[in-house]
Amino acid sequence: MQILSDGKIVEHVLRTVGNIFKGVDSQIQILINNGVFFRLNAILMHGSNSSVLRKTCSAISTLTARDRNQIQKIMDAHIIPSLLYLSQADNYDVEVRWDAACALSNAARRGSNEQIRFLVNQGCIGPLCDHILCPDRKTSIPCLKGLKSILKAGEIMYSTRNLYTLVITDFDGFGKIEKLQSDPDIGEMAMKLLMKYGV
Repeated sequence: MQILSDGKIVEHVLRTVGNIFKGVDSQIQILINNGVFFRLNAILMHGSNSSVLRKTCSAISTLTARDRNQIQKIMDAHIIPSLLYLSQADNYDVEVRWDAACALSNAARRGSNEQIRFLVNQGCIGPLCDHILCPDRKTSIPCLKGLKSILKAGEIMYSTRNLYTLVITDFDGFGKIEKLQSDPDIGEMAMKLLMKYGV
């Protein structure tokens, strides 16, 4: 897959990559062996076409939703910093930021405690907190679930005091979660998180 100038061709290629990422590990490994992560990261770092960036984030999100092994490969390929940048960059369409946040939230939801620690150290709590009030439920719900996984991991890793609650508090995460209590889709989850972890 070369980075081509024709956005429509790149979109079709990315859709195919995303479909392969839904397949078996051996197919995914063939793409990895042929440098797919390098090329995806290059699009994230240098792309300007919103549609292409969204498709790239979506393909990565498919992989981070799979399992810890695939999440580790994404981390090892240094893609997380690019997703973090896109999830917060005001110079990109809001949909690009949402899709990047979804890829991060999937990694937090499916990752091991050590992978979650890596994500937190990289700075993923801020974007997840920023996007839990997003009007697009395909973004807000995964971001809330990602924060829930981070809080659970913090509870296990820090037995005396969950340090992740402090970071979430710094980003007004609990204040934002509080606003979700009346939401018919996620109000109950928000209320349980506040009751268990809210400071």
